[in-house]
Amino acid sequence: GLDGQDGKDGLDGKDGLDGKDGLDGKDGKDGLDGQDGKDGLDGKDGLYGQDGKDGLDGKDGLDGKDGQDGKDGLDGKDGQDGKDGQDGKDGQDGKDGQDGKDGKDGLDGKDGQDGKDGLDGVTPDIKPLEQKVDTAIDRMRSLVQSKITQLAFSGGGSAGGGSTKLLDNDDVEFVKLRDLQDRAILIYQRDVGKFRAVNIDEVIGNIVTQVELMYTKIVDTTGAFTYIGEATPGAVVDAAVWRIKRVQDLGNGDLEVKWADGVASFNKIWTDRTGYLYS
Repeated sequence: GLDGQDGKDGLDGKDGLDGKDGLDGKDGKDGLDGQDGKDGLDGKDGLYGQDGKDGLDGKDGLDGKDGQDGKDGLDGKDGQDGKDGQDGKDGQDGKDGQDGKDGKDGLDGKDGQDGKDGLDGVTPDIKPLEQKVDTAIDRMRSLVQSKITQLAFSGGGSAGGGSTKLLDNDDVEFVKLRDLQDRAILIYQRDVGKFRAVNIDEVIGNIVTQVELMYTKIVDTTGAFTYIGEATPGAVVDAAVWRIKRVQDLGNGDLEVKWADGVASFNKIWTDRTGYLYS
């Protein structure tokens, strides 16, 4: 008869583990010889394909040991499905409570009594302090000039004698010229009995500090500004006896300081500090 069509190849299953070699079974009896089948018709000769290249011979792998056949485990029985529980009933919604009645408005409190007016502040008189500062500066200049004159006309017993440097004199505290600060001046120090080189900016700063210590000071920070008020001790905040400055932090360590109405006069009212123009 005609040859039947070839069936499709099935998917290759995964290789199972090598089972252990079972015991050899007994030889069965020889079966009867079957009848010879009829010869089928010769199929047509196909085209000859090209010869493929010979592949490289792979190395022979080591023969693995034959594993023992494991016993098949029993299949467990499937458990029965549990019954679904009954759905619970929905509870009833509670009723809304009644709104409480509004309470009566309380009586307005009585106005408090007006406070007594504070005493008028006294504008400080800084002229005596200014006179002291001027006197001290004049005295310092006189001492320096006297020292310069003394050095200019003193002699050491020979032509050109005498010191040519202020710092080389016995009544001046010795310091090397290269170690002197810029803007240094000589000031007489009574505790050591000598002139000492100090920075003039420090002298001015000390004078300003001593002046500031004479006043009452109030500091208030409102928003981005800090207000600083100064007046004589005992001054009241609503009297026009204050000088007020406003400080603002501009960032990066920079501060901006401005005065009320652009002046440092003691004629401002502290309670009106936010209403002034500052410049």
